[in-house]
Amino acid sequence: MEENKSILTEIYQRRSYRAISPKKIESRIVDSLMEAANYAPSCFNKQPWRYISVQSEEGLKKVQKGLNSGNSWAARAPLFILVCTQDDLDCKLDDGRHYAEFDTGMSVFSLLIQAQKEGLIGHPIAGYDQELLKNEFKIPAEVKLLTVLVLGYKGEDDALNERQLESENGPRVRNSVETWYAEEGWSL
Repeated sequence: MEENKSILTEIYQRRSYRAISPKKIESRIVDSLMEAANYAPSCFNKQPWRYISVQSEEGLKKVQKGLNSGNSWAARAPLFILVCTQDDLDCKLDDGRHYAEFDTGMSVFSLLIQAQKEGLIGHPIAGYDQELLKNEFKIPAEVKLLTVLVLGYKGEDDALNERQLESENGPRVRNSVETWYAEEGWSL
């Protein structure tokens, strides 16, 4: 894919790499990630996102315990962010649409773009034991744990399997615009 110079560099360069260094992330950088996340738009300004950052040795071990085998590469990460929301923070519209998860997703993207600007890899994952992590971090039952963000600096490829190495070092693959974009009406 050829780089479009009109797209923000951080958007164009952002990828969900897996080769992560255990090098600690400065607190000022973590603060910048949280600030960027907080500037995301949200329905009626509800700001329904809730984040738990995990950097302590004890906390990292708790998250590592909850990773599925396909995400074993993430065990090296120096920072995990548990991304949550809950229904009572939602912007409920009369026609039944809900926005908390959408708004939280926009907040996560703001955080990921800031991570890219700070020279970090940001990789959201779905492969974790939700119940275990909710128990370990005392997340109430009514709160949704939407994703875990794996954050760190670029590291060595030695913790990756063959398929992961291929993805890590291969070209960035995106669907063609015709598969997801239509003008003036549904033609997808």
